Amino acid sequence: MAFCKAYLNDKHRVMLPAGIHWAKFIQLAQKHRVLFPVHQIVQRSGLVLPPEVDAEIRKINKALTVKALKHTSHIIAISKILEEQHIPHLFIKGPVAAQQIYNDPFAKHSRDIDVVVDPSQIHPALKSLQKKGYQLIGGFDQFSPKQQQAFLSFQNQLVLVHTREKVQVEIHWRLFSNRYLFPLSFQETLVGAEQIRIGPKEVNGLSGKYLLFYLCTHGAKHHWSQLYLLTEVVRLLRSMAFNWKETLAKAMELGVERPLVQALLLAEICFQEETPPAVKEYAARDKTICKLVDLAYKAILGQIEVPVDHGARNYLKALAYRLWLRKDLRYKVGYWQPVSVNDFRLVKLPESLFFLYAWLRPFFWCWRYFIKSPGHA
Repeated sequence: MAFCKAYLNDKHRVMLPAGIHWAKFIQLAQKHRVLFPVHQIVQRSGLVLPPEVDAEIRKINKALTVKALKHTSHIIAISKILEEQHIPHLFIKGPVAAQQIYNDPFAKHSRDIDVVVDPSQIHPALKSLQKKGYQLIGGFDQFSPKQQQAFLSFQNQLVLVHTREKVQVEIHWRLFSNRYLFPLSFQETLVGAEQIRIGPKEVNGLSGKYLLFYLCTHGAKHHWSQLYLLTEVVRLLRSMAFNWKETLAKAMELGVERPLVQALLLAEICFQEETPPAVKEYAARDKTICKLVDLAYKAILGQIEVPVDHGARNYLKALAYRLWLRKDLRYKVGYWQPVSVNDFRLVKLPESLFFLYAWLRPFFWCWRYFIKSPGHA
């Protein structure tokens, strides 16, 4: 956290305490995906690290930068492919978000490329990318028409991998699988989309206000358990001017005010970023915010383990936290799905018997969480 503070604030300096367990330090930096800020502060502050530690950090960062460079070239290629087919699209996360947030496409290390297209353009987009060497994985192309339709209704992304360069691409038709978590239509994202220069090309990225809402919602969904999530929000807050009454009003209109307020309070706790008065007033009225902030801060510090969806108990813990993120009933009901892609892979039913998936789902769920993984239940 000290390195992230120094990265965000030129006046902040890092003092290395004696007896650092360097293997654990690097492991934590990788877990929180903040090796880039760490390396920047080491260079900027002239910190002297043990030679083997410095070499390891440089080696990892070099590999991550090479990966980001490869992602950048594929973003340009993917954008051209979709433009040729007149498919509107925009990019989230990765080098595009890094350019928006840090003014540096290599400052954010990402695992894959995330591109969003209109839901009606999913099949044409998939076909266009597959022709250019991006292979669809996960079995979607093996699903029946009804299974594909259900998948598109209840999920939000498909995964492709470039057959030669092994670059992973996630193609989205909405920002989150629960359509009510951040209910922003594709058309709305395009209205205020920003043109972001990536290499020789300009591509679409989320506008400043929507990018802030997305970062906050994405971070909240993951309990803010990785420091890079909060570091990005703070950096964006410092690079843009927000009218907080209007911003909070828009967040309330979209129903993402709790993730926004949670992020801003965590930014004050972790990075001394002053919370706007309008946000403090909202937090004082909404008592759930205290629980959300407390859980997230403990997750950041590693004092609690973030529940994952493996095993019934962990699934229910993760679900309980997510249900607090929004007030409206439609969002909460959105986590109930009458059919699941996991069930399609478990049992293949003919189209005429597709309706049975809804009836059999409780049995599939029990099998998955109580029988298949009894140790986690």
